[in-house]
Amino acid sequence: MTGAPILADYDGTLTPGDAHAALLRHIVRARRWPLLLLLLGAPLIALLWPRCRFATVWLIWWCATLGARGRDWRRWIKAVAARSAPLFAEAAALLEQEGGRVWIVSASPRALVRRCLHHQWAGGSVARLIGSRMGRRYGAIVPLYYCFGAGKRAALPPHAFALALSDSLSDLPLLALGERAWLINPSARQLAKARRSLPAVEARTWSL
Repeated sequence: MTGAPILADYDGTLTPGDAHAALLRHIVRARRWPLLLLLLGAPLIALLWPRCRFATVWLIWWCATLGARGRDWRRWIKAVAARSAPLFAEAAALLEQEGGRVWIVSASPRALVRRCLHHQWAGGSVARLIGSRMGRRYGAIVPLYYCFGAGKRAALPPHAFALALSDSLSDLPLLALGERAWLINPSARQLAKARRSLPAVEARTWSL
């Protein structure tokens, strides 16, 4: 491919799994006591989840990282990235061929995606990396901007993309930005639903 950039989601698209969730699990297991805060906040989390995803995610992060410092954050990211799954074989080939044109946009914290890519694709670099922006608020490390769904599109400057790819229906606004759109490893139901909004979307089956 040549010309316009390529726009790619990260979790479940370039690599299997969810780095964002893996980082949260690692933090809770490492600290243990935030699990009590999460259990106490569970009713509020359940109430917020279907109504306001950002508020829910913000509250979960606040419970998990209350009292944490910058050095803790860096240590957690380093540990999770070191255990990150490899890139899908097809994603690795795409990055090797087109890495200088690839824009990655992810709901995971930007620092985490950058560190994971360092392990998965040593020496490689992409054109641009956009992710959730984290910072300290009320004694914890929480999302200042949650780069999810339509939020991914809002985080992007106006641009034309030759190709957009994702594994998630929440990224349909992202896929609509590409001249071509790939849905990675979809079920038949996901593909049918995606094609109601984007009839030309193509399914791609990727593996490790």
